[in-house]
Parts: sequence; structure tokens; C-alpha cells
Amino acid sequence: MADAVGPTAEVQVKVTLGERASEAYVTLLPPAPVSRAAIEHALAAAGVVHGIDAEAVTEASVMPIPEAMLVAQASPADPGKDATVTYFFRSGDERRGRPRKLSDGRVDHRELGTIENVTRGQVLAAKTPAQPARPGTNVLGEPLLGRDGRDLPLRAGQNVELSEDGLFITALIDGQPIVDGTRVSVQPIVVISGDVDYAVGNINFQGSVKVGGNVLPGFTVKATQDIEVGGVVE
Repeated sequence: MADAVGPTAEVQVKVTLGERASEAYVTLLPPAPVSRAAIEHALAAAGVVHGIDAEAVTEASVMPIPEAMLVAQASPADPGKDATVTYFFRSGDERRGRPRKLSDGRVDHRELGTIENVTRGQVLAAKTPAQPARPGTNVLGEPLLGRDGRDLPLRAGQNVELSEDGLFITALIDGQPIVDGTRVSVQPIVVISGDVDYAVGNINFQGSVKVGGNVLPGFTVKATQDIEVGGVVE
């Protein structure tokens, strides 16, 4: 807190600054009406040059109270925006399959869409860079700094390419997109450790498929390359 007192003929105008000079208050000692010019002179003497509320100054001059009266406020800083990454395929919880709704209203529980295909040259992810904060100004006319946006690096894994500016990831092969943190890869093979059943659904993949268990009745496995089944195709 900082104080400044400007004397008048009968009333002293005390100026008090808030933390980081974010506000300016005046207190009239004793609390009696004074001229508007007296308050403005006291503010200038205290170095208050920004965010002065003309109506508050007028009210303080004609309707003084025993307490400190707020007459100026800083312009706050605008915080920066954090970087974000947009994925152009299903990621996280979205990877869990959902039964396909048919045109007649029925639901096909074998078509879950758990395996997603991407093609060579497809943009898989795009990054929006972090934005810096815009500074504000305190009542003394000094800059108030805000927090800059945090960066979020976009990383290239296997079989993808990161653009020179670090903002886009593109697939180099056909396959299944994988996200590990912010690292994006494309795998040319899908591995199912158990059976192809209602938990997995039908498989239609642009690459190779390896099934550790069985392919249960009514389910299909399609691939553009190799299919390996460790169990039985019923």
C-alpha cells in the first residue's frame, strides 16, 4: 500500500494505492466536501494517471464518507491461451466402439467401428499455437504482465510426418492411428489378443490383422494385406 496526502484549505485528500497499484482510493480528512480539482491534484501528486473514474471522483468530492473511496482501477492483463491439438480421428474414449444404427432403426452389435483406418497423405492432427498474454496497465500507467499461454508440443511417432512448422502431422502409410500423449503414429497391423467377438466387432482394416484367439460365428475379418488367426475361424 502507498499513501499520499494533498492538503487543501480545510480538508486533506489522502490517496491510497492497492496491491501492484491495481486501485487508487481517496480518503477525505475530515470527511467534508472538497472541490473536484483538489482530488484530481492529489491523484496527480500520487502519480495516478490511468483508469480514473470521473463519476467516482465527482461523487467523492460532493458526498464524502469516512472510509476510503475507490476512484481509479487498473486495466487487467488478458492471459494468454494455451496451445491445443485437434485430432482428425477418434482418440481417447472415442476409440471405444458403438453398435451401428441401421436405417430401419435396428442396431448391428457386430459393427462397432473399433478399428479406424487412415490413408497415406491424410492429415491426422493439427496444433493451434499458444498465444501470449496482452499486458494491462496499473493506475500509475505501468504495465501489468499476465501469464503467457503454455505450449503443447506435437510429436511424430512411427509412419507419420511432422510439418516444418510443427503444426501438422500427416500419415505416411495406410493403417491405424495411435496416440500416446501428444505423439501420433500409424500402425500397419492390428493385433487382437483375444477373440473377434461382440467386444471387438467385425474388422475391416487397411493393412494386416493378427488375431490371437478365434473368430466367432457371424463375425468377419477383412484386410488389404495379411490375416493371421491363432485360433479357429468358426
